[in-house]
Amino acid sequence: MNKFSKIILIIFGVLIFGFIVFIAIIYSAFNFNDMCGTKLIKTEYSPDKKSKIIIFSQNCGAISDFSTQISIVDVDYKLKENDIGNIFSADSDHHKAKMNGEIIELNTKWKNNDTIEIEYAENSRIFKNEKEMNGIIIMYKQNK
Repeated sequence: MNKFSKIILIIFGVLIFGFIVFIAIIYSAFNFNDMCGTKLIKTEYSPDKKSKIIIFSQNCGAISDFSTQISIVDVDYKLKENDIGNIFSADSDHHKAKMNGEIIELNTKWKNNDTIEIEYAENSRIFKNEKEMNGIIIMYKQNK
């Protein structure tokens, strides 16, 4: 291997190493897992006060729609940054569905301790709609 080839190889190695270090710095500085934010919109307690529904929005920046998240949790649960809904997740499909602030238009109601009804806006894009969680039945109805 001649001297010129060795120099090119060294320069190439330094550039590759520099690129890897650059990517590592960018990743740690922006930590892409923390780019989404959550905002609690509403809390509804079950009739026996053992569980609650939390309705919250998730915003992951300018290029994505606000999403509507709903979880059934224990009464002492505190919403965390980057939580996602454990029973329901939807967005407005680029404003095709009616919005109520940062979430799609919806109504939730405890029918009893074991049943929840969720009414959501027509044209919502649904990502998750669990039918049961921890023994609680979840019924869905699309508003027209």
